[in-house]
Amino acid sequence: MIATLHILGTSSAVPTSNRFPSSQLLDFGGELMLIDCGEGCQMQMRKQGIGFGRIRQIFISHAHGDHFFGLIGLLSTLSVLKVDQPLDIYAPPVVKKVIDYQLKTLGYRLRMKLHWHLIDPDFEGLLLNGNKCMVEAIKLNHSVPVHGFIFREKIVERNIDSEKISAYDLSVSEIVRAKKGKEVIREDGTVLSNEELTLPLHKPLTYAFCTDTTRVPRLDAIHKAHLLYHEATYLEKERELGFKTLHSTAKDAGMAAAENEVDQLLIGHFSARYKKTDKLLQEAREQFPNTTVAHEGMRIRIDSKTNDVRILT
Repeated sequence: MIATLHILGTSSAVPTSNRFPSSQLLDFGGELMLIDCGEGCQMQMRKQGIGFGRIRQIFISHAHGDHFFGLIGLLSTLSVLKVDQPLDIYAPPVVKKVIDYQLKTLGYRLRMKLHWHLIDPDFEGLLLNGNKCMVEAIKLNHSVPVHGFIFREKIVERNIDSEKISAYDLSVSEIVRAKKGKEVIREDGTVLSNEELTLPLHKPLTYAFCTDTTRVPRLDAIHKAHLLYHEATYLEKERELGFKTLHSTAKDAGMAAAENEVDQLLIGHFSARYKKTDKLLQEAREQFPNTTVAHEGMRIRIDSKTNDVRILT
């Protein structure tokens, strides 16, 4: 499986001259999912040549404006473009209330059907069980209820070892059974174990999105993910601000990546006080060397078959 992460916005709270509020788009094997929808996300998608109409799911982490104030504009644009495919939105209940109020007040009717999946503040677990991807929600620690999202490859079938097909003269029905992860029991009572007939499973492609939170602890859902996005709003010298606002420092992000033994760390959600991100990167890398700074227009490719995480732009 191959996924490509498009970075649309990396700023916290307010936009700057070169940073937009939080938004990302994940192309998971051809399925497009928007993660948060800050102001300007449409402009960034235009710049990156991403077709709006291909988006089928939107995930909103929490009800702070810098993470969803772009949503009403995006919905309006989709309607103007005559996109009529249903859209699934996973979000806190208050986000739906805001969008419903805006649409009602404006007297605006969308072309597409919105399917809202409201995330209770205390909910943790599976949000989406798709054809290629499963999405899990985890609770984070912030001034309002906020959820992180774990996007994980759904491995439906195992791959058959081609040499075993001829060695055991496997029938079509036996191959199908083995691909589903089951052992093969022959008429003479011989049992062929699934491990013998199939190739070892690769690590499922996993992307963990954690924003607006204090340092994320070691969690099974994140452990050994291919890529972890962890907010890094402040430098260590502003740690007191982090305590007050329940945000992380770059050092916190690095520690979270190290504790969870991820392959790659991506930091973002930077305070507007920082014109450059070099010091933020340095502090994160002191804890976790394999760290990269997110920037608008960045594309990251994840290949689970080769365990390769590569920055394309």
